[in-house]
Amino acid sequence: MDHPGAGPLTVSYEITHFPDPELSLLVYGAQPGSPEEETLRVMAKA
Repeated sequence: MDHPGAGPLTVSYEITHFPDPELSLLVYGAQPGSPEEETLRVMAKA
């Protein structure tokens, strides 16, 4: 993923689909201890 403020991030993701085809949930995560994990933590607090 290339975040406009944080730059390139290597993340994993899961997609959950719902019965309504217009709805889905994307959850992103990072490897524990990685720079991406810290970046996601900082962005979550912003």
